[in-house]
Order: sequence, then C-alpha cells, then structure tokens
Amino acid sequence: MKNYSSSAQGVLGQYTENNLQVAVKFINELPNKSILDRFTNLVTIAWKYNGKENGMPEDSTNHQMATLEHSFKELMIDKGYCAYAYSRTGNHLKEIVAYCAAPNDFLEHLKTALSNQPAYPIEITFREDPDWLHYQQLLQDFKQ
Repeated sequence: MKNYSSSAQGVLGQYTENNLQVAVKFINELPNKSILDRFTNLVTIAWKYNGKENGMPEDSTNHQMATLEHSFKELMIDKGYCAYAYSRTGNHLKEIVAYCAAPNDFLEHLKTALSNQPAYPIEITFREDPDWLHYQQLLQDFKQ
C-alpha cells in the first residue's frame, strides 16, 4: 500500500440495501496527496447480475467477477493508470470503484488490459470528483 500512510488498513464491511446484504472492501483512509491531485475523476465499473435470493452472485458469476477484479488491480491499479477506491458486491450489483486522471485514457488502457479476456457485461461511468468526496463519504459511513 505504497500510496497510503503506514497506518492504512484494508477493511471488509457490510451494510444492508433493499433488505439485502452488501459486502464492501476498501482502505481505511485517503491515499497520499500526490494520488489525490493526479486522479480527479471517479470511475465506476458496474456489473448487474441475477444472483441468489440473498442478492449475492452465483458461484460461477462470482468467479468471473473475481477474475475481473484481480485483472483490474494487476493491469490498471498496479501499473498506475488509476487509484483504487473500493469494491462492493450485493443486491445484484458488483461495483469496482476507482479514480483516474483522464477518462478516455483510462478506457484505452482498460480495453488493452482486458483484450485477452472474455467480454464482461459491465457498464463504466465517470464523474468529476476532484476532492474525492464520494470516497470520503464511504469512509465516514464506516467510521467507528
């Protein structure tokens, strides 16, 4: 976690949405200022699925989602094309949320990164969030 202070920790949390459990994982603090200044666009990769009655994905879908998330980390985050914010799974929706510098560049890098993988049923949205307010709200929601 080189982009965070030495006290940063990974968090696994849960909340309820529409009476269904949602699991979320994130780092418990904002990244270093250089990351905040560089990546000012919130990007959400959303995968809607028909899952189990409890809102969680079927095992085969969950495995595909894990492959996507691992590839995203290895081929996008670790290479410095974006900064990880969080991921959530539940209520028939998987989201991988990150921050990027330029949406068009992000899409080109993602297309290249995933070119050897099957097409995923994902939707990608961007919005400006230069102050990382979306992520700060998540941190506040899980503050103990």
